[in-house]
Amino acid sequence: MFVGETTVELHRKSEKLASAAPTCRFVMSLVTDDEGKELARWYLLSNVLDVDATEIATWYCHRWNIESWFKLLKSDGHQLEKWQQTTAESILKRLITASVATTLIFKLYSDSLDEANEFKGFLVKLSGRLTKRTKPVTQPSLLAGLWVFLQMCEVLDTYTMDEINAMRQIASSFFAQSV
Repeated sequence: MFVGETTVELHRKSEKLASAAPTCRFVMSLVTDDEGKELARWYLLSNVLDVDATEIATWYCHRWNIESWFKLLKSDGHQLEKWQQTTAESILKRLITASVATTLIFKLYSDSLDEANEFKGFLVKLSGRLTKRTKPVTQPSLLAGLWVFLQMCEVLDTYTMDEINAMRQIASSFFAQSV
């Protein structure tokens, strides 16, 4: 992380508010990987004057991770706003379960070991989501794939292979008649 800062004076156009203009500093942050490729760039305006600029940039980095976590919990994954639980206890249970799954996805997403990359590719295929060639793995696709994988494990634990093959035959004959 590379960080730079400068003091900024804000001037208000209104005479009434001129004295209320806060003292600020402009903090610039650049995050790169080991090869020097830019991962993130932030321009921050802060009124926190007694903390090192690197610390402020680190706070923002953590804030960004929290925002990404909430995005996966809300609109990109668990659809929190559409939950229909009516009691505090049922909301808490579902929130804990969703939080654990989201945290696991964040851990898997940041892991670069060969086994983790293989599992990520497997989950993306299970998810059925289309991804960009430049970004073949996304957190929402991992979450969707994890859900399918857990359902698949439940089916394999519940039914024998003979029962699964019998269901395949039923499905084949049913869909053949429907077409």
